Amino acid sequence: SNFKTQTKMDEKEDFLDMENEETFFEHSSKTTEDDEFDCIVGSLEELLFEEQFMDGQSSFFEKNCEVFEDKAENKLEYTEIFNQYKRFTEDVIERSLRSRISGFTMRKFEKILSTRSDQLSGEVFDLLLSLADFSEFKETMLSYKNKGKGQLDLSICGHHLK
Repeated sequence: SNFKTQTKMDEKEDFLDMENEETFFEHSSKTTEDDEFDCIVGSLEELLFEEQFMDGQSSFFEKNCEVFEDKAENKLEYTEIFNQYKRFTEDVIERSLRSRISGFTMRKFEKILSTRSDQLSGEVFDLLLSLADFSEFKETMLSYKNKGKGQLDLSICGHHLK
C-alpha cells in the first residue's frame, strides 16, 4: 500500500513537471518569435542603408515621378506604378531577408507583423507604410518630383538619394 501511495505521488509530480514544461515551451516559443521579429526588423534596417537598395529606390522614383501631378484625381497609371513599386520593393526585401535569415518567408513575416505593427517605428515603419498606403506613395513621388531629382530626403528611406 505504501508503494501505491508513492506511485500516485510520483504520477502527480510527473504531471506537475509536464505542466511546468508546457509553460516553459509556451514562453520559449514567445521568445523565439520575439527574436525572429527583432532579427527581421534589424535586417530591414540594414537593407535600408545599403547603397544598392537606395540606388534602386532612387532610380524607380526618378523614372516614374514625372507622371504624377498634385491633383485630387488619380490616374489609372498611378495605380500601375504603385503596384510595380510594391512588387519591386517586396522582391528586394524578400531576397535580402532570405539571404540573411534561415527559413524566412514573406507570409511568415506578414503574420508576425500583423500582431506587432505597433512595435515598428522609423525607417522600417515608413518603408512598410509606403508599400501599403497609396497616398503615402503618391506624396513621396510628388516630393521627389517637386524637389528635383537628387535633392530629396526620401521619407520612406530617410536618406539623401542621388
